[in-house]
Amino acid sequence: MAEESEEDFFLPDLCDAQNILFLFLFLFLFLVLVAELLVFVVILANSSTVDFSWSDLGLVSLFVQWIVLLSAVVLCNLRPYLAGLVTGLATFIGYGVILLLTLIFSVLAEWLLLKESWGISQSGNVARNLIIAAVMTGIAFCYFFLQNQLRQQ
Repeated sequence: MAEESEEDFFLPDLCDAQNILFLFLFLFLFLVLVAELLVFVVILANSSTVDFSWSDLGLVSLFVQWIVLLSAVVLCNLRPYLAGLVTGLATFIGYGVILLLTLIFSVLAEWLLLKESWGISQSGNVARNLIIAAVMTGIAFCYFFLQNQLRQQ
């Protein structure tokens, strides 16, 4: 597959000044709201309605939003480089960058919240975060790819 121009690239250009309205709507409505729904599901799955923890909701929400928004900024800055690559390699690198950010901030968050020595619980939390990020990133990349295919028709 040949290299793609930046206009034909499947990742949306979130840095383009002409797309500020799209950027705001996309980031807020899609990324932020979907991430918050995911946070609610994770928090509700780990608690009952009697012992629901608002502080856990706040911490997980902050963590997820930090990763989502930072990933958007990093992909925005990497887009010109990624657009010069074949789609498969660009997807692999973008996917890997998001998982790397998730790994770094998961380890950092577990270290900051560490109450005892690092153990299986912290490793399990990091693995859980990576699995969730892998699934959500795959869904988002599929959405971007299909949106690009529709735009090219």
